[in-house]
Amino acid sequence: EPVVAGELAATSPKTLYYVLEDTKTGCRGEANEYKIIINAIPEETLAAIEPFCEGYATAKLPESTKNYTVNWYKDALASEKAEEPLSTLKGSTTDYTYYYTLTDESETTNCTSEPVAYKFTVKPTAKAEIAVVYDCDKTTLTVTTTPADATLAWTIDGGASAVTSNPLEIDG
Repeated sequence: EPVVAGELAATSPKTLYYVLEDTKTGCRGEANEYKIIINAIPEETLAAIEPFCEGYATAKLPESTKNYTVNWYKDALASEKAEEPLSTLKGSTTDYTYYYTLTDESETTNCTSEPVAYKFTVKPTAKAEIAVVYDCDKTTLTVTTTPADATLAWTIDGGASAVTSNPLEIDG
């Protein structure tokens, strides 16, 4: 099979001709046609996703708008599949970097792109630690939030009104 270097998919299909010559007799055969098809390596910049909060159930990685199959990986070597669904990822102050490859399954060769870096943000959800002090007829609840500037709101029995004091003292 001949090797054709430097040809682009845009020039496909390419028709080549070959002639066989018997080295012992010197006789040459007729020119034979040989067609090659050069398939393009899939290429597409996937849409960015908006930063989302840790645990957000509907967060998902983008799909190809060109009908390529997208495979996601944790590393640039595409050796370890990426963690999905995204709702299982922990929030972070730094971006996550995944890598994607594109495969054109409409071609029999299933050409696949090199891995492409893709960054996205999973925002951490606020966390709270509650310290409770019981003192006869009064209970004091003190909350330590992460991050420290997180907004704190208490509701009593699921009511609509919120109390934002910290510590919260409950009499009776």
